[in-house]
Amino acid sequence: MLALGDWQIDPTTRRLARGDETVRLSPKAMQVLLALGAAKGTVMSRTQLLDEVWPSVTVGEEVLTHAIAELRKALGDSTRNSEFVETVPKAGYRLLKPLTEEAIADPQAAEAREPDSPPEPAAPAELALGHEHKQVTVLDCALADALLLARTAGVEFMAETLERLHDLAREVIARHDGTVTEWTGDGFVALFGAP
Repeated sequence: MLALGDWQIDPTTRRLARGDETVRLSPKAMQVLLALGAAKGTVMSRTQLLDEVWPSVTVGEEVLTHAIAELRKALGDSTRNSEFVETVPKAGYRLLKPLTEEAIADPQAAEAREPDSPPEPAAPAELALGHEHKQVTVLDCALADALLLARTAGVEFMAETLERLHDLAREVIARHDGTVTEWTGDGFVALFGAP
C-alpha cells in the first residue's frame, strides 16, 4: 500500500482511498502516478513519461494529457491550485507530495509491538465476522490502450469492440461460474467463487 498525502493507494487494484471516498484509476493513469512517484519530486518531461508508460508504442501526447487529467480528477486536484500534480511549463510534470509506502495501518498497534517483533497476524474473516471462509478470485480486465484505439479506429469501431468484449466476457465468466461485478468504460471486474 502506498500513500500520497491523505490518499491511500493500492497499485494492484488501482484504487485510491481517502476516508469514505474510493476512486479507481485506469492502468495507464496508475502507471503515470507510479512513474511520477519514483521521480521523487523531480520534473519528468512528457517524453520521459511517454517512454516510461507507453514503451515501444507510438502514441500522441494527448494520451498522457488524458492520463494526467484523470489522475488530477481522481485526486480532486486542479491545474490552478495544484496540491498533488504540478505542470511545469515547457518542462513536464512532478508530484508535489512524496509517494510513500505505508508501513502500518494502525499506529497504536505499532506502538504496542516490540521494535523487532513481527506484526501480529490479522484475525481470519470467518472468526472476526462469524462467516464461513471462502476463497474468491478477482479478475480485473481492461482493453489495452482503449483511448488510442478509439482515436485511431473511431468511436463506432470502439463501441462495437467493447460490445463484443462485454458479450464474450459474459459468456466465458458464466461458463466458469463467475459474476461480473463492475463494467468500466474499457473493461470489467469479475468474481469467481463468490456466493
